[in-house]
Amino acid sequence: MISTAKMGSTKEEKKLVKQQKAEQKRLAKQLKVEEKQRKKEVKKATKEAKKRHVDVDVVLREKGLSTDGSPLPKQDQEEKQQDQKQQQQQQQQVQQEEQDSRASKDDNNSQAVEEATATNNETAQAELGSDAAAQQQQEQQKEEDKEKQGKEETKQDATALANGEPKQQPAASQDNKDAADTSQENADGQTSPDANNDAEPTPPSPPPRAVDRPDSADGANDTEQGEQDDISGSGGSAADNESAAQGMDGVSPRTSPKITRRRWAGRSSIRGAPVQLLPGQEAGPIQPRKDDDDNEEESTKFVEEEIVEDEVDDQVGDMAHEDARATAGYLRDTVERFKEKMVANWDNGTNSGYVQEYRSLQATGLTQTCNAAVAEPNRLKNRYGNILAFDKWRVKLPVVDGNPYTDYINASFVDAYKQPNGYIATQGPVPNSFVDFWRMIWDQRVCTIVMVTHEVEGGRMKCHRYWPDPTSNPPVLQLTYGDVNVVHVSSKPHKHYILRTFSVTRGDEPPRTVRQFAFTSWPDHGVPLTTHEMLGFRNAVNERTEDKTAPIVIHCSAGVGRTGTYIAIDTLVRQALDMGGDLDVREVVASMRMRRCYMVQTEIQYIFIYRAVMDCLRELLHGESRKAEKMMQDEAEQEAMRKAAEDAERAKRIEREREEREIEQARKELLAREETSVDNARAVVTTSIQARMQMLMDAEKRWMENYQKSLQEWNERNQFEAEQYDLTSSLTPVQSRREALKQKGLLI
Repeated sequence: MISTAKMGSTKEEKKLVKQQKAEQKRLAKQLKVEEKQRKKEVKKATKEAKKRHVDVDVVLREKGLSTDGSPLPKQDQEEKQQDQKQQQQQQQQVQQEEQDSRASKDDNNSQAVEEATATNNETAQAELGSDAAAQQQQEQQKEEDKEKQGKEETKQDATALANGEPKQQPAASQDNKDAADTSQENADGQTSPDANNDAEPTPPSPPPRAVDRPDSADGANDTEQGEQDDISGSGGSAADNESAAQGMDGVSPRTSPKITRRRWAGRSSIRGAPVQLLPGQEAGPIQPRKDDDDNEEESTKFVEEEIVEDEVDDQVGDMAHEDARATAGYLRDTVERFKEKMVANWDNGTNSGYVQEYRSLQATGLTQTCNAAVAEPNRLKNRYGNILAFDKWRVKLPVVDGNPYTDYINASFVDAYKQPNGYIATQGPVPNSFVDFWRMIWDQRVCTIVMVTHEVEGGRMKCHRYWPDPTSNPPVLQLTYGDVNVVHVSSKPHKHYILRTFSVTRGDEPPRTVRQFAFTSWPDHGVPLTTHEMLGFRNAVNERTEDKTAPIVIHCSAGVGRTGTYIAIDTLVRQALDMGGDLDVREVVASMRMRRCYMVQTEIQYIFIYRAVMDCLRELLHGESRKAEKMMQDEAEQEAMRKAAEDAERAKRIEREREEREIEQARKELLAREETSVDNARAVVTTSIQARMQMLMDAEKRWMENYQKSLQEWNERNQFEAEQYDLTSSLTPVQSRREALKQKGLLI
């Protein structure tokens, strides 16, 4: 029996962690306000620099600001004060010398001497660069005049209102008139007066950075700590909610309340990560979407900050047949047969049946040739030197300039249910294959990319950023890969994945929409946190794939473990939805391994396929049995369907409880670690705001350093030969869920 003291301790721990999360959100909001203020300061300094024909850095330094608008460090402030002090001393020294040289002259010429001294003083000030100070003084005087004029106008307006007179419109200042003239010229398609300025244009500031929590050692995994937030408190505007209800990125609209939004507290991608540019590529500046410069936050909002709550993300799919009695009967029989296989493989908790079944597939397909993959010009197009595409089933690209080696990419065709070559299983692209990857997307008319890896995991580069992204450094929305142009349209965070939309063009052909679904919590050599997340993700991918005849591209890091697991689950679920007979996991995996080596790379992934398919069958059986019960007249048949629905619901509840126990065990292990312990949480809560802000900034810095380090190490390891993929590594269920929790940021 749990003691009262232990229960009180648990409540205290949860309270402390809750306070920590609330404080982190508050700090994030405060940092966002400061970032917006810095951008305003830079914008104001830019305008002033153009008027004075000086560099913007000069103006910012005069105001005690750095190039990004933040206050200068203390050392820089001291240097600035020292420079000003030296300048004043030099100015006073020159003035004194001028006065002494004229003191010996005739008193009768004193007036002329004073005038000459004044002139020389002005000259000395100009020579010493005091124009900036004079200009600043004029600007300050102008501000004071405006403030005085504003107070006077306010007073006049109050008097007018008291007398019942209409409020007078203030006369436009010369600055406002100039701005109005400039706006009118720009509206007419003419060049702005500042367009021919010699001053260099200031590059646009990057989007505000998210405050990231230091929850992982490498700091490079995407997190979704907002998972437990109140869904009703989305904080979204009415326009956002209306846009969400109408659908997203060209997807067929769904009626409210199927799509809602709530605040996004995780990373949509690695913010600030260096953009992966190929030779000849240039990262152009981001142009605001709106012409309203005052609304900078909205004009550069290419990455959504609110989680899209879509009903489709929590469903498993719909049966292809409308007769609920027939579908319920098929599902009931299929569940029973599938359950028998799982009980036999479970073998009283030893899982010996699963192990034996999986190991019987080890050598499947490995005798096939991979000549194109090992050809010298293609060796560095492979991410891993031991994960190669079979010659017979590899995707062949059109040959370029008669070079036969340009047709190679490390990608393989895999059959889908009732669709030959319905999938393309591939590796996470490397810089040497970026151009080939987008050529394949265009040539195969792909409209859906499924990404089931992070860019960095465990401190190692798993997948390079092969797409333009506004969170990169520098931020980019458009890149050209060979002759394929890719434009980043939007990034929308969902509960378990990120939906990125791209507009892809080639030559004079019409643009195509390509969507990338990036799953956020699936560790390498492991499995997702729950089957529910995986089934909802699979359903969302299929629902939003517009061209059902085109192949779907799936990739993880090597393109075998997580990629194979996803394809197997998708294939078996499609078969079940179509009432396509018995479901055979081993047969599906064996068929995949004949197309690409090592598909489904660990035993835990193989078992996860069984569990995911069974959970899907029970979910479908519960729904179809309820439908069939309403259609039947015979009481005995109704009772049978009711019992089938109840059994399916009970089995779902038992499985959910099992998953929750494993997740709770993984959480306890994470809390036992130093960086996520309750004592550490208590220490964070009791520190000052300044100290906590510094901690967050340090975590952000370490995170970027780790990313840069992993990128550099990958370049060194793969300079002359592709590295080897670890085929022996595997995670236990608890280890896998612990890593998934770490990726999502759900430590409590």
